[in-house]
Amino acid sequence: MVSETRLADYWDISQRTLQRWRSKGCGPEFVRIGGVIRYPLERIQEYEQEHRGSAGTP
Repeated sequence: MVSETRLADYWDISQRTLQRWRSKGCGPEFVRIGGVIRYPLERIQEYEQEHRGSAGTP
């Protein structure tokens, strides 16, 4: 599981971007555990594969 902060740093985007994607129902699949957002590593990798070579926002 990867935190929102770590994923934002890894992708060089803001945490707010991840939050906006979640509110719009796009971006990688996530889980909320006790109010904390976590991204399963497998879902991050799937999302990257699905969006490889595409331009723009999800």
